[in-house]
Amino acid sequence: MTLKISKQLAPVKPVVNCFGYGNKADSVTIHQTGNTNKGANAKMHAKLQSRVYGASWHWQVDDVEAIQSFEHKVSCYHASDGRGPGNLNSIAIEGCINVDGDYVKTVHNMAELAAKVLKEIGKDTNRLFQHNDFDTKYHKNCPAQIRAGKDGIGWALFVQMVKDNMKGSVVAESAKPPIAKTIDQLANEVIAGKHGSGDVRKKALGSQFVAVQARVNQLIGAKPVNKPLAPAPVKKKYSLPNGVYRVSNPMRHGNDVLQIQLALSSIYFYPNKGAKNNGCDSWYGFDTANAVKRFQLMYGLVADGVYGPATAKKLDSIVNK
Repeated sequence: MTLKISKQLAPVKPVVNCFGYGNKADSVTIHQTGNTNKGANAKMHAKLQSRVYGASWHWQVDDVEAIQSFEHKVSCYHASDGRGPGNLNSIAIEGCINVDGDYVKTVHNMAELAAKVLKEIGKDTNRLFQHNDFDTKYHKNCPAQIRAGKDGIGWALFVQMVKDNMKGSVVAESAKPPIAKTIDQLANEVIAGKHGSGDVRKKALGSQFVAVQARVNQLIGAKPVNKPLAPAPVKKKYSLPNGVYRVSNPMRHGNDVLQIQLALSSIYFYPNKGAKNNGCDSWYGFDTANAVKRFQLMYGLVADGVYGPATAKKLDSIVNK
């Protein structure tokens, strides 16, 4: 394995950030964070979970490393299926999509980690799922970039990358000759006409074919070659209000507040998870302010619990796109 792996375990707080222990670990679920901000890498997301976040996942991966936040025996809040098989029995891997990272490298690291975990739990890629597979209520478009075939890597190709890693067809770092060519070097050679095409190229590049072809697609801006997935259902739109909302006396109340609460809940920032309607009660109280603050913290905004223009703009760009 060439991927740098470390642990930064977050507190296990049942009801607050997870279901507790008892995960059967019979599958792996792939996510992508949705956070393109600079610095939104694996370290940032690991720190977020260490502070006890309202959602949870076992691993976060970027172009440099993979950091584990929860042992696999913990059932995390990640699959949007309540006490279903995703949350209770699957291991979650979140891939970072920060703009200052190498997206293709991150996806390759995700595939390497997924292969490692599947081998550890004794499963094959038939137990490799997308977040979308479990979210039968909202049909969340996740992992969004892979589902869209960004940089030529769609779901079918990603699964093949995992299979290649599981078969050991990706050469281990210790086994590589010291003068082995990099993926970028081989990709540039392909673009220059070397290594042929089709089966000839596959034979010439061997175990590195998938990685090199994905890099070629990225460099030349090729569209994904795998069959595109059906478009996700149109997301529910939220009429987010303008103005500034904060905890006040008397508290603000009305449909405008409800729209804020529903929009936040649609991306798992619940005012009061587990309460009636998960705390969506049309009142801008401390629970709603806390949900706003968690959202702001996740997306690099001033985390003060006050819903204002910057928060409204960011929230709208996520839930109403």
